[in-house]
Amino acid sequence: MRVFWLLLPASLSAFAQPYINYRGIVNVASYMAPGLPAGSLAQGGMVAIFGSKLGPTTGVQASSFPLGTTLSGVSVTVSQNTTTVSAYPVYVSAGQINAIIPSNAPLGRVTLQATVNGVAGNPSPAFVVASSFGAFSINSGGFGPGIVQNNTTSGPVINSTQVTAVPGQVETLWGTGLGPVAQDNVAPTVQNLLVQVEVFVGGVSAAIAYSGRTSCCSGIDQINFTVPTNAPSGCYVPVVVRLAGTVVSNTVTMAIDPKGAPCTDPANPLSAIFRAGGNFGAALLEHDNLALDADGAAESFAADYGVVTLRQEAGGVWAFNPYVSLPPVGTCTAYGMAGEFPLLNGAPGIAPSVKDLNGGPALSISDPSGAVSLPQGATPPEFYLALFADSDNLTGILSSFFTTGVAATLSSPGGTGTDVGPFQVSVTPGASFNWTNQAAISGVARSSDLTVTWSNVPAGAPFVSIFGFNVDQPDNASGGFHCIANPTSGSFTVPAVAMGNVPASAANSAADLGLVVVGAPLLNSAGSFSATGLDQGLAVFGTGSEQTVVFQ
Repeated sequence: MRVFWLLLPASLSAFAQPYINYRGIVNVASYMAPGLPAGSLAQGGMVAIFGSKLGPTTGVQASSFPLGTTLSGVSVTVSQNTTTVSAYPVYVSAGQINAIIPSNAPLGRVTLQATVNGVAGNPSPAFVVASSFGAFSINSGGFGPGIVQNNTTSGPVINSTQVTAVPGQVETLWGTGLGPVAQDNVAPTVQNLLVQVEVFVGGVSAAIAYSGRTSCCSGIDQINFTVPTNAPSGCYVPVVVRLAGTVVSNTVTMAIDPKGAPCTDPANPLSAIFRAGGNFGAALLEHDNLALDADGAAESFAADYGVVTLRQEAGGVWAFNPYVSLPPVGTCTAYGMAGEFPLLNGAPGIAPSVKDLNGGPALSISDPSGAVSLPQGATPPEFYLALFADSDNLTGILSSFFTTGVAATLSSPGGTGTDVGPFQVSVTPGASFNWTNQAAISGVARSSDLTVTWSNVPAGAPFVSIFGFNVDQPDNASGGFHCIANPTSGSFTVPAVAMGNVPASAANSAADLGLVVVGAPLLNSAGSFSATGLDQGLAVFGTGSEQTVVFQ
């Protein structure tokens, strides 16, 4: 399993003064942004250090025990005041070092410093804790399908949407950060570590048989758990680990089917289309009622808008996009990222795996209220998007657009040199969704469950979507959750563990950046469209409400 020592190798650069990027030190499995609750570094855990001139142009990995404190002329120290200890580099290259934080590293704020061939680089701040688990994912980004092994009579096999787990089956989850051990530089002793470990599969607590180092690899942990008999089925069942009752890992997914057959997502037809790959288009046309805090002033208004993507996807059994690869009904997934979501167009996993497709410089949408142009964005992912209407009297914007029961038509001109030919599709808006306890949710205690109630779910909505996030501006990081609920239940409770990596709202902030969004997409009444250059197209209307909240 030494493959774990060679994650995301990078090259470039020649030896000179090494430089660690700003906030460039993360758990090698979770990639959780520093500043988020799970963004600290664990004693005895493996980290990825990103920067420039960090090592040789061609990557070098450690190949035998005992591990040394220098690898190919590269060393890393961890310092706090007068205490300095040496990390154990296991992979070094010009752009990246993977190293084990020593189990005797001081707790709290520290600085890490790389030295290459005797040349010391910049000290970079980090925060060390006893334990903070990160789960490996197939895409090496800390989200989506996890490196989870189904343990079978013929041996272990990586879980996928085609090779699913069954309730009662023993699984192995790979990661790093369970905590310190006696020696970091020798083949690990197989033993349970002392930290309390909980695994939740689709929100259901799983029995754990082992939680400690794997025998092959220093710094790498495995957790053996049994899929609960009442775990939900689906292609993207969320799996999350909580340590000591408080520290919540990144969330990865696994596929579960009661008969071990290829997974299905009955409420979400988009996921199968996405995994099939090829050229497809997806349009979301939305009516939202918003109650926001803008520069300290409460403001309520309605908005109609749309976003369209034309893309080519590779597909495959581990294909994943957070806007399409949804958790099963009745469950929640979670994400953490560097940057300020949703201000960034580069949120993890939303870019096409192959390329954006060109359907012309702009699309258009029209109904009896008027016509609006949707220009294509200039930077990847190249969405077509526009605000159609806003009740807040914005200059040059219609005051309303969508009307319940009245079709709106989305059109593409195609044209010479485009990837996608002309198309046209009509979507009929449904009745407005009603988030009934919206006004009562102005503050959210992250350590407690959050209950959301609703009524008036439009016909054709297979689920209710509950999405929340917050931005930590000082640490330039965001964390959020996404829950999928049964529309007929009228309520859903977001478990506290799903909010484990949502940052707290800053005190005395000029504007609250936390948001909870509750809505319903009308997937069951989506409009299909076809065009030259597309294998399939789908246009969906959705309706919902957004509420500014303070996460406590």
